Amino acid sequence: MNASKTLQPTWAIALAFLAAAAFADESADEILNAAGVKGGLIVHVGCGDARLTAALRAHDACLVQGLEPDEDQVQRARAHLRSEKLCGSVSVKHWPFDYLPYADNLVNLLVVSGPLSVDRGEILRVLCPGGIAAELDPDTRNPKLETIFRKPWPEDIDQWTHWLHGPDNNPVAQDRRVGPPRRVQWISSPKWPKSHDAPPSMTGLVTAQGRMFCIADEGPAGIKHPEHKLERWALLARDAFNGVLLWKKPIEDWGTGAWSPKEYPYGFGPWTVNPRMIHQRLVAVGDRVFVTLGFGAPISMLDAASGDILAIFKETGFASEILVQDGRLFAVVDRAAQQAGTHTPAPQKSVLAIDIESGKKLWERKGLVGITDGRRRGFDATLTRLHLTCGGGKVYLLENDDVIALDADTGKQAWSVPRPEKVSHRNPRDLHPVNDPWDLGGLLYSDGVLYCWQHQYPPDRSSQYRMDLLAISTDGGQILWEKVCGGAGFASFASVYKARGLLWVQSPPEYAERRTVESYDLLGLNPETGQIVSKHSIEPIFNRAIHHHRCYRNKATENFVIFSRNGLEYVDLDSGQIDFNRWVRGICQYGVMPANGLLYVPPQPCACFAPVRLSGYHAFAAEAENGTPPREPLERLHKGPAYAQPVDTSQSQDEWRVYRHDSQRTGAASCEVSADLQQRWVARFDEPITAPTVAQKKLFVATRQSHRICAVNTDNGDLLWEHGAGNRVDTPPTIANGRVYFGTADGEVCCLRASDGALAWRFDANPAVRHIVTYGNVESTWPVHGSVVINDGVVYFCAGRSSYLDGGLYFYALDAKTGAVIRSAPYRSLDEERAIERDGQPIAIMGAFNDLLVYDAGSLFLKNLVVDCSTLDVSANVWKYIPAGRVLPYAGSPFSAVPGFLDDSGFDRVGWILDHHLRAKMIVYNDQAAFAMRWRTPTTFWHKTLFEVGKSEHSVFAQRRKQRKTVTPAANGVALEEDWQVPVPMRVRAMLLAENTLLLAGAPWPDDADDVLAALRGKNGGILWAVDPSNGSVFGKRTLDALPVWDGMAAAYDDLYVTTEDGSLMCLGAK
Repeated sequence: MNASKTLQPTWAIALAFLAAAAFADESADEILNAAGVKGGLIVHVGCGDARLTAALRAHDACLVQGLEPDEDQVQRARAHLRSEKLCGSVSVKHWPFDYLPYADNLVNLLVVSGPLSVDRGEILRVLCPGGIAAELDPDTRNPKLETIFRKPWPEDIDQWTHWLHGPDNNPVAQDRRVGPPRRVQWISSPKWPKSHDAPPSMTGLVTAQGRMFCIADEGPAGIKHPEHKLERWALLARDAFNGVLLWKKPIEDWGTGAWSPKEYPYGFGPWTVNPRMIHQRLVAVGDRVFVTLGFGAPISMLDAASGDILAIFKETGFASEILVQDGRLFAVVDRAAQQAGTHTPAPQKSVLAIDIESGKKLWERKGLVGITDGRRRGFDATLTRLHLTCGGGKVYLLENDDVIALDADTGKQAWSVPRPEKVSHRNPRDLHPVNDPWDLGGLLYSDGVLYCWQHQYPPDRSSQYRMDLLAISTDGGQILWEKVCGGAGFASFASVYKARGLLWVQSPPEYAERRTVESYDLLGLNPETGQIVSKHSIEPIFNRAIHHHRCYRNKATENFVIFSRNGLEYVDLDSGQIDFNRWVRGICQYGVMPANGLLYVPPQPCACFAPVRLSGYHAFAAEAENGTPPREPLERLHKGPAYAQPVDTSQSQDEWRVYRHDSQRTGAASCEVSADLQQRWVARFDEPITAPTVAQKKLFVATRQSHRICAVNTDNGDLLWEHGAGNRVDTPPTIANGRVYFGTADGEVCCLRASDGALAWRFDANPAVRHIVTYGNVESTWPVHGSVVINDGVVYFCAGRSSYLDGGLYFYALDAKTGAVIRSAPYRSLDEERAIERDGQPIAIMGAFNDLLVYDAGSLFLKNLVVDCSTLDVSANVWKYIPAGRVLPYAGSPFSAVPGFLDDSGFDRVGWILDHHLRAKMIVYNDQAAFAMRWRTPTTFWHKTLFEVGKSEHSVFAQRRKQRKTVTPAANGVALEEDWQVPVPMRVRAMLLAENTLLLAGAPWPDDADDVLAALRGKNGGILWAVDPSNGSVFGKRTLDALPVWDGMAAAYDDLYVTTEDGSLMCLGAK
């Protein structure tokens, strides 16, 4: 709050505090050094005043949580963390129980102070593989060496060190824990990739020794710079079991500007245009990472724990493929830069072998050409590749029309075999430069046999390929057998898998004139003879889908082949049973990664089934089979000192008691706002805050780091009271009849007395106790959004993340005064419910991910789910997939946000929907009209959604609301008449409709294209406009010192209240 009102400690107290802090720092250093932990999730059991807990956050790579049984001590500990400004990265949870509240395999370091009430089995359950536990000496607070133990690495989980699992290019994890995604393990940024109209935003993903590494673009989503200056590529390291960011290393010479400096190519799709072998430039083995830190850079060896560069192999400049095996680095190196934008032929290539320990070059094979990458990527030059593969003491590569084997010790050629002929069945009239036949051959080594296959280019854009497969003895290069088989993919390689002692391929499709006749069997071949040993029907995967196969290779484990025809379809290699997961899929060109007993799913840009798809980077676990079952909360309802106490129930019509004003989320105030926009006062918090709500002459906000609910006087901005919420509150509280209601990321709903913030009751909605890490915050698997709905004395909310995960979504109706459960109901999307075909209609999907509830006419709406308030019965108005990522209108909510009402990313392929037909990026409305923000783009590519700097423009428009029983999809060109539309030089982040004014606030849009990133990140502050809602004319403007919080405005008592990203809350109006 206002700095002048902050009380300062006395010198005596300050000196005592510094002494205690120094002691805590020394103890923390001893603990971390003894454990050898440099980052991840650290848990301190019996944390007391949290001084040692705070000191355990030695650097930014540490996320720390303390558990403390004494509730008074918890409050003191949280106050200490606030004073140190450590809230968010360090937290304290009240925990008096004899078990731990975490998911399996989540914690890196568990430190115990005081008597241990948790048994060893429970500690082992929550520790991740390689995790450390230690008990502290009560006198020295240093670890007792005899109590330190490390959780061993389980034999039934595997790592994924290379693009295709290992140097043998067999995309199969020896992992028996990976299964269909049923539980969330962790979530991290980014929420979205760049765009479906842009190249993929991730170019590598591997994992080793409990760490995960990827190369990703952290630039803004949904927007393109003509010279690609908005891309921000970096190599990121995360803990593989909890997603905590360990370190990050920027990469400058990377991305579209490095290998495709011109415009994205049109026609087939920019999502396929990165170099095909770009993922093979990142390898992690043991505690080392091998990577090219630039498109033309040599290979660097990094310390996996810190990201420090240990060595640069200077002879590997222009490296394009990396493999590591038996202490040796094998690299494909271009002898000159592959010049983008020229007609220069691709340079010759070499294969190098380097001893990793000494850095000495062991041998080099020069003069190679490789095979063409077959992509234009917006320019005329091509890239080439060798498809390097290792195994059995040899290195294998593709060279023109041959397969060549080199001795791994000497580099001498061992043998050469002609590879299958490249055949195209495409009619020449259907070809154009972007669609030239691709050379999609591949190699895989296993048990003395090298498998080589080559696609026959299909006559259409089928999701199945016909392939010629060779089995070659690696001893002398003899062909053991050959077979025509099939594979699945789209603009990507098809995979062959060696698992359970068999070679797995698909049955071959037939190529008729200008079309593919698909085949629907998964075949297990004897690797010695090629004879079919096992066969499973995969007809439901391929014959009951209308979309092409996803644009990446499929992966497998010892138990499953994971297809991606629509989403992730798991085929059990033992029984042939298929498990459909159409709500989740991988990123273009890479896909997903099964490893560490988890499935890693990067964010992807498809619009298919967007309402059910979770945004963000996810690690999913399979259904739990063994171990301790999750415990249900022991006490659902906790009564506070204000329980059943009288409250002031007065309220006025012109208040803003709910996020976006009301439970219909209209964003329309019941009062006028002066166009003068003069600042009457400003209250400053020392951390980010949410949008406000307003009632009883008080403003209510939630702080985002210290997790407090704060009440502020509307007359002068003075702090009236604050209440610790215990965990993240993502939206401001709802105010009703003198009480304050809000949900938390702990899966709880709280009721406070509005006059003083005293707790009336707290309800635990968690079906079980299981905490995970989400965007760097330790929270419940079943969070509740802050803004709950209240109607007729009943509190409605939903706990959970997705109807497909962790048992589904849990709907509740509570008595607003007492917190007593009136009714509750889970909603789970079972396999047979989530993807159905009705009378030849497109695939329908019946799930949803959690979002703010919208109330209308006795029902609650959550995406495409309709919940009857009287019964909590849920019905799904199914979302149907149709081409080009559009969504047919449905008889569900009159107002919905496909990406979620709180998504501020600007991702271009999703938006808000009103009255089933009006689509925009942000909407406010009343009974007569709707006002919305969108952008217009001249993109000629057929998806037409990516904002192009220098070409596209932001606009705000007004449209009369028209109710119709049937709505013609906008895809057919029918749209309602617009009353007015005006361009606005800002990226709108907040809109509010007052009775006399339309208010717009956002980032000022720069004239210079090079300043866009600074504007989006708030370096140029913000602007606020008052617009005449009748014609769009601007009659009031002012600047803001910082960007407005997303949807961060409220209006009441004829004043406007705005929260900004720097933690300010201001009152604007006529002075």
